[in-house]
Amino acid sequence: MRGPDHAIVDFRFSYLNSNAEKLIAMQRDNVLGQLLTERLPMIRDTDGVARYTSVVDGGLAINEEVCFKRRTGDIWLQTHIIKLDDGVAITARDIT
Repeated sequence: MRGPDHAIVDFRFSYLNSNAEKLIAMQRDNVLGQLLTERLPMIRDTDGVARYTSVVDGGLAINEEVCFKRRTGDIWLQTHIIKLDDGVAITARDIT
């Protein structure tokens, strides 16, 4: 999602598979079409929007291990973030 100056200000969920539903502990129907920072506000604390923006703007993928804080308990994820059109695709694997 871009602001008036065309800078990325947030991301919107356009796809979520069943494994992602389990990882974020939310049902697909409650997430699709929603803003990333509204459904997962902890993304602000981890500079997620800035990291994802760097992938969109720079085109370089990010591989990282992150602690994902869920209301059902924290988990560690190994993530791979790549540019997809004017957004990102994220694959994640639970390495807790």
